[in-house]
Amino acid sequence: MGNIKLISFFGLNDERIKKKFLFIVKKNFEETFVWTPKYLKKNYKDFRDLVKDFSNPNIKKFKEKKINYNRNWTKIGFYRWKPFIILFSLKKLRKNKILIFHDINFEKYPNYLDNFKLNKNFFLKMIDNKSVVIFRDTYQPIVSQCKGFLIDKYLPKNFNLNLNGFWGGLIIVRNNKVGRRFIYQWCKLSTFQNLSPLPDVEKTKINKKFIINTADQATLTINFYKNFIKEDQIKIIYAPFRRVLKIQSLNIKNIYQYIRGIKEYLKIKFLEIIN
Repeated sequence: MGNIKLISFFGLNDERIKKKFLFIVKKNFEETFVWTPKYLKKNYKDFRDLVKDFSNPNIKKFKEKKINYNRNWTKIGFYRWKPFIILFSLKKLRKNKILIFHDINFEKYPNYLDNFKLNKNFFLKMIDNKSVVIFRDTYQPIVSQCKGFLIDKYLPKNFNLNLNGFWGGLIIVRNNKVGRRFIYQWCKLSTFQNLSPLPDVEKTKINKKFIINTADQATLTINFYKNFIKEDQIKIIYAPFRRVLKIQSLNIKNIYQYIRGIKEYLKIKFLEIIN
């Protein structure tokens, strides 16, 4: 129960970010590992397309159809690597050991730094006796983050598309039957066709609530509602502004951040209830 490992993925150009991440987290975790495109290509040759640059051949299609997309996602396989590196990492762990994945780019999201400073015991208490912990950072319903192609293919007709989706930047998984099955099913859903902006259906284009197909987050959301909505081993936790709520030292900055997080949490819950 006490064993826990933290992993991330570094696909950026600034090596300084990776070094600072490792410097912070190694104080709290005995086992840490940062995946890179180079390491993935070298050690998992059958999965090189997980980090393939899809931008050049597809960018014209996206523009012609006036589809909203994130160019950075297209450059690194639409984040298809995420569930796969979690699955690869799980397979290397002993039974019931805990794996944490956290996105690394704290310069874009400074709140990540606070999460990195949380120790392993905090995360062990968070997962408790469950198999998977997934997070919500805001109210982003299925209809806004999943393209119509995914909705039509995987969800029943008349499904409530205003149910809240999930943030893919942090996930905690126990290496047991349920944990492995959750990540395996996420991998199965994370095809190029499902992650990319295309194909789609007309109703998505005219639906005013749709914003963008959020790649790995879209398939994470579909995975939960398609395969695990009735699974009691899945725990949902809120991380407003992508910061895990925890009172640390009693100073003005931390108290302000905590109160701000609580207010945002209440806002998210309110939107979930009325929708």
